[in-house]
Amino acid sequence: FYLSTDAIITAADTLVGSRGELLGDLRDEGWAMVRGENWRVRSASPLARGTPVVVTARHGLLLDVIPAGNAPPCSTTPPQPTPDKGA
Repeated sequence: FYLSTDAIITAADTLVGSRGELLGDLRDEGWAMVRGENWRVRSASPLARGTPVVVTARHGLLLDVIPAGNAPPCSTTPPQPTPDKGA
């Protein structure tokens, strides 16, 4: 039998680095549209509605974000699952 030790990549794991837009003014916590879905977000600094943001971390259903202008450049290639090695 075959036991895979490859890491499983889920859609939630790929949220870090994603861009979004705040749906309202953000003071501590608020909401943003990220990948076509509404997410609860938090930021260390207040941000205005419509501010483009980048996800820096995920804690369950809460995302940490920073303004997109403050985000370091990231790879445009998302992580890819490792191909099956066969039996």
